[in-house]
Amino acid sequence: MTQRDPASFPATAEPMSILLELVPESDETSPALVNETGRAVVETLQHDGYDLHPVYTGTRGGPFMVEVVNAITQVASYMRANHTTIEEAINDTSALVTIMSGVVPLIKRVFQAHETQVGTDEARDRPIKVSVVIDGASIEVEAQNAVQVDAALAVARKFVAQNPQTARQVSAKSKTMVQGHLPSKPRHRRK
Repeated sequence: MTQRDPASFPATAEPMSILLELVPESDETSPALVNETGRAVVETLQHDGYDLHPVYTGTRGGPFMVEVVNAITQVASYMRANHTTIEEAINDTSALVTIMSGVVPLIKRVFQAHETQVGTDEARDRPIKVSVVIDGASIEVEAQNAVQVDAALAVARKFVAQNPQTARQVSAKSKTMVQGHLPSKPRHRRK
């Protein structure tokens, strides 16, 4: 396998968007928790230079949605820093790895925002469930998967393993969504 110069990785010519959605896991999940977690994610993403567009859902207290327009263009430095790992999968899953390179930073921020909102112990005991949906096919991503250096490749491999047909058809125009399901708070029992 030949090594490519990291500077030769092309930047995506057209902006690609990823829909970020936070939804309550049940009716008992606090809408305030969903909104506060969403705002924390948005604040972090804006600080990191992402271009965000709110998505109107038409419901009060429902899902929190935002379109992350330049998610893929933000990964150029990530791809340069991890080009050796990414090179392994570049042959037939390059679009998928590119998408996952944009998805992984969003997932990390969702986990961080959830932990900030509920605390480390509760986030560990009752973690947010995050899934990545591409063209209707989905996988679940756990917090420990998102913190690995080669997380984009690991998530891409998991997607290929669980959705081989969709993985072969993924392109920069694929409809991509990161969806977090926020758990409800446990009910306190009276003794």
